[in-house]
Amino acid sequence: MPEPPRRVSQPQGPGSRLPPGASQPGGSGLGILLVLVIAALLAAVVIVLFFEPGLIDTSFNTDSETAAVSEVEGAPLLAPASFESRLMQQVPAIPDVLGVASPIYEVKVPEGHVGPFEFTLRLTTPTQDARNLGAYGWNGQDWVRLGDAALSSDGISAGITLSSAPDNIAILRRLQFRDVIAGRVPRGEEPQSILAGSLTILHPDGWQPGADGSLLGLADLPTPVIAQNVWPTVYADADQADLVNDILASDDLRRQHIANIQHAIQSGQHDGVDIHYLHVSPALRSQFTSFIGELADRLHRDDRGVSVHIPINASGGIGEGAYDLSQLGASADFIVIEPPLDPTVFQAATDASLPTLLQRIEPNKLLLALRSNAVVRSSAGFSEISQRDALGIASMLSIREPGPYLPGSRVTLQGNSIMLDNLAGGIRWDNVNRVTTFTYPDQTGAAVTIWIHNRFSAAFHLMVVSEWELGGVYIGNASADPANANLWPAIAAFFESGIPSLRLPNAILFDPIFSVEGGELSGNSGSGWQFWDLPSNAGDYRAQLVVSDGDVRVGHVITVPVRAEASE
Repeated sequence: MPEPPRRVSQPQGPGSRLPPGASQPGGSGLGILLVLVIAALLAAVVIVLFFEPGLIDTSFNTDSETAAVSEVEGAPLLAPASFESRLMQQVPAIPDVLGVASPIYEVKVPEGHVGPFEFTLRLTTPTQDARNLGAYGWNGQDWVRLGDAALSSDGISAGITLSSAPDNIAILRRLQFRDVIAGRVPRGEEPQSILAGSLTILHPDGWQPGADGSLLGLADLPTPVIAQNVWPTVYADADQADLVNDILASDDLRRQHIANIQHAIQSGQHDGVDIHYLHVSPALRSQFTSFIGELADRLHRDDRGVSVHIPINASGGIGEGAYDLSQLGASADFIVIEPPLDPTVFQAATDASLPTLLQRIEPNKLLLALRSNAVVRSSAGFSEISQRDALGIASMLSIREPGPYLPGSRVTLQGNSIMLDNLAGGIRWDNVNRVTTFTYPDQTGAAVTIWIHNRFSAAFHLMVVSEWELGGVYIGNASADPANANLWPAIAAFFESGIPSLRLPNAILFDPIFSVEGGELSGNSGSGWQFWDLPSNAGDYRAQLVVSDGDVRVGHVITVPVRAEASE
């Protein structure tokens, strides 16, 4: 497997990195942890000062210092208490995007002390550069950002206030940034509100190529218009492949198409254009290259930009098809990497394609496309549906036994798509492909598999951006439509800290939840079914099945007629 490039030189000063297993600066002794416990109303505040070994001892606080603190209005006298804090001897590997600004301390706060806690750590090298300092902790697998660290006025230390004490803490400096968060918004939709202020580039959808080289449709802008750069998307799906290829094959149509795009961008006062043509014939490689080159040249004269989508596959033969990587990378401002629909080949596709991409295109121009929907594999091939629709399929329920349903009788409620049998295996986390999935039989008995992309799978995909040092991400659907998965928690954590937040969904959430209006349920719902002892009185009763992909819950309700045997 090819290794991601490592292009970051060894930083110096307060942002320098330690190699794995290196000793902490300042020797291998014990750090002294001075804790001042301030009991005030319902909360206690613990102020923790970390210093290099030997700089302070348990008698550090003098009577005058204690009295000075007590002069704060309403504050009781402090009762200083000293605790030991050990320097971490075996330092975990620090990612290239972070640099060490302080020693790394193992923290242990005695029982009985509650937060918030104020931690102040002395820096290894004094600095007046407050940019990108943060407090981090090691959870045994990853560095986790605890929050921003505030630099002291003298530049000697940095601190943070936390509601609970971590097992360890260090001040690290962020060294690299991914600059671009691009997002496509389908026609008629608004961008997700939490994304609206964070998108670097907004791609409103709505334009399609016409057979005569024209642009069809409208590029709807959100209202009110937001401040981000707006690059409308010109989109052609697989059904329009022949149309796009005909335009590219004709010099006249190609020039007309370029002119129409330029006119639409200028008249709409947009900042650029996003070209989403993934089905170009390899025979038209030079024509597509010419199309992008001339379009970019025209738009660049007006200080406008161009982004181009290219597909990748597990074979890594991306540069041999319709897309001349070197030329496209030189012409376009951004290249959006579109992984295959099939999640089982995502890792193979990125591993096979990225070495070639990075040889020919500057890494800061490369954006990874993230999916916020679900992928379906059936006998007809691959298709996409929303997160909500996928969970809607998983929450379909029925009664196994045929009616009529008599009062007091026992029936079996079953999840049609999640029963644990020889085909369906329930909703689960796929540890290999790192996405939520379930499989069920269709009406012919053939297997249908659905993978649901959400914030958890997005975090693992962001590892590609981190490890290969790409320029950012392209959110395939950044609209406010609640049917789509909300990827923002994973994206925000990554762009804030530089490290993907690799967490797994709570496995308990994968257990289906059955509920009924009347009667009693029994049996283990984890198998995708439960017995239902129907109510003793006739009537219409509702039954519900709620399922989750570990991110959101969706339920389905059926109404069951319970009738006495003599009823007509």
